[in-house]
Amino acid sequence: MKFNPKSRQAIQGMKFQDEVQQELEQLFHEVVSSRDYLLAIDPCLSPQQLNFLEQTFGDIVVKQSPTSDPIFVECVSLGAENSRFPESKVRKFMGDNKFYAFGWEDETTKFIPSSTWNAYARKLEDFFMYGRQYRKFSRQNIRNVRKSVTGCETFRDSVEVINENRKNSCADWKRFARIGGK
Repeated sequence: MKFNPKSRQAIQGMKFQDEVQQELEQLFHEVVSSRDYLLAIDPCLSPQQLNFLEQTFGDIVVKQSPTSDPIFVECVSLGAENSRFPESKVRKFMGDNKFYAFGWEDETTKFIPSSTWNAYARKLEDFFMYGRQYRKFSRQNIRNVRKSVTGCETFRDSVEVINENRKNSCADWKRFARIGGK
């Protein structure tokens, strides 16, 4: 099935992404879409190349300062209680500086490190649809992830502590769960 930008899911997803980006813009030094970030690096990228790279770099790029390393955020909007998660995201969106932002109506955005969610997602039931592999998950799966933080401000605070620890001692990201998490 080819991506349809006019589908209900695509519209809902873009709306959620815009909301998350606007909230993050109030909290970080620099916030841009990953497409704009990649085009600033290489203005000759084609739309197809951008689509491919977006699978690896997510939807939003944030920086705390001009010299800080970028943090990549992949937005995942849930419309119903049960949903599907593309296996391609589990395989491609990986790294210490990558986070999923999960959200749905009337719920505060929940940020989960990609390594945590990808490990969790690999244990979920998989299925194939339109020739692509997916994982079945629910809102309750998201709520149950302990190594996470809720809300953009808490995410910013967590990233600040993580970056400070990396500068001082290259500390690992396990502290993420201890800062504002459940």
